[in-house]
Amino acid sequence: PAVLFALPFSRHLRQHLGIVGWSLIGFVLGMSLFVLVGIPTRLAKLTLLSYVPSYRADLTIGLASILLCVYVLTLRKRDGEQPAYRWEAVAPWIASGAVVVLFVLHLLFMAKVTTNFPTPQIGLALALLMGGAAYYLLAGKRLAFCVLMGALVATTTLFFNPLATNLDHIYDSELAKEITRINNQSAERPFWISYGGVHTGVLVTILGGKSLTGVQWPPQLDIWRTLDPNHNYEANYNRYAEISFQ
Repeated sequence: PAVLFALPFSRHLRQHLGIVGWSLIGFVLGMSLFVLVGIPTRLAKLTLLSYVPSYRADLTIGLASILLCVYVLTLRKRDGEQPAYRWEAVAPWIASGAVVVLFVLHLLFMAKVTTNFPTPQIGLALALLMGGAAYYLLAGKRLAFCVLMGALVATTTLFFNPLATNLDHIYDSELAKEITRINNQSAERPFWISYGGVHTGVLVTILGGKSLTGVQWPPQLDIWRTLDPNHNYEANYNRYAEISFQ
């Protein structure tokens, strides 16, 4: 958003984005349209987006945003250069202010949906941090931007996503031991059907069994076409899918 907000006011940015920068911006806008609004069926099939769940496409937007930030940082190597355009000097301030407003609106919506989470104090602090990051990015202050973003990445993942030291919680769990015991009773690779969700089917596959439920990537077309010989429902199963029996 910071780059988009700055474009009307920064001639330097518009002139130097090049095909890479404009392609990244176009991709972010296009994928955002796909996620938030949707696109026509024919266009989805032509671009292969018909195989992508829209709620997973935000991962691609995040990756493109990271690449765009890095790319813009390389364009702002103008330490000490005087702005040649009157709006150039204030463009980072305007864009950072717009980012703050955007995040405040987003946080207000989130607080309404989640019953007052986050608190107003935390929400405002986060909005100001994002505004600061936008300013550092567009002003070419690379060190400050990288330090701020590195600190945010570390503090927002450190306490709930610790480094894993082993896989005992998978292979030595009570369920895993029971699946392994049953697998060992079969001379061939056993075929499982489990109910209640996708996780048990995934565990069966990890432990060497075959499971109809779980995550199918790529799709198991032979199985589904046996159940659907006329291919009436192929659009439902010829894609990445999480299969569960209820």
